[in-house]
Amino acid sequence: MKKEDSIKLVSNMEKLAKRLVIITTPNGFTSGKVVNGNILQLHMCGYTIKELKQLGYKVRGIGVKIPGYFQYNMVRIATYPLRIFTWFIPRLSYDLIAIKHMKNAQ
Repeated sequence: MKKEDSIKLVSNMEKLAKRLVIITTPNGFTSGKVVNGNILQLHMCGYTIKELKQLGYKVRGIGVKIPGYFQYNMVRIATYPLRIFTWFIPRLSYDLIAIKHMKNAQ
């Protein structure tokens, strides 16, 4: 979806959420690829850590950002011990998890 549509979606999720909103997204823009004929895997926009923080989200990292090598299982397995660092240093991560606790939570 386009960036402006995704911002509207996030806003609607926040209005509907009772406790928190969790978003997972690639770190920055990644075009993605068609998987099993599913064109919805193609990305039309991306979010940066700064953008998510400006929306009020706490941002953590998932996985290690190694462009071009992520599809290789051995590289992915070898980077598992580094994941603890990317959780706390999201700029090094391939994916982001953004968490926002809603003020109206009970």
